[in-house]
Amino acid sequence: MEFFYSSLNELSEKVREVIVAGSYSTSTTPLSERNVLRIAIQSFGSPLWSKDGDAVALAQFLHSLRATVRGAYATAVVTIPNHMLEDEVLMRRFERLCDAAVSLESFSGSHKEENPLYQDYHGLFHIRKLPCFNCLVPHYPETLELGFKLYRKKFSIEKLHLPPELSDTANRAQEDTVKKSNTAADQHSNTYSRYNIDF
Repeated sequence: MEFFYSSLNELSEKVREVIVAGSYSTSTTPLSERNVLRIAIQSFGSPLWSKDGDAVALAQFLHSLRATVRGAYATAVVTIPNHMLEDEVLMRRFERLCDAAVSLESFSGSHKEENPLYQDYHGLFHIRKLPCFNCLVPHYPETLELGFKLYRKKFSIEKLHLPPELSDTANRAQEDTVKKSNTAADQHSNTYSRYNIDF
């Protein structure tokens, strides 16, 4: 457990050193030399980090990382392995410590893979939390129903659209009912038109 805490502390110190050495700090970097540092942490909290990982230590590290990134021209992307998603309490804690949270749902090996609605997509893109910087309400996109496609050198996120309806049976049935109702109304009006009715 001590090794786990020390490794997280070393990682925090390493991030701060890179920010200072690369002049990414918002307080020291001049306007003409602004660059953005991109930080990527893969499989955060997995057994590769430590077999006896502590949830409190992980939350403290995310809190420290968020404070460090806020004071620099930097952005951090942290991925979490699937086995940690089963703990809903831990996931809610992690989401509160992040500015934005998203999750991917793959269709591989699920019943949605054979659904014609999702035939053009490889999975769903769920938005768990939207960023809210210096404002009271975050900006909401037009739709939250998103899907993703995987290409050879591209990861595309697109709006989830329903496929077009190719069968005309429903439209023809509706047109037939409208025609029948119109002919019935015409016959009904013609019977009354024969007689002069005064009110």
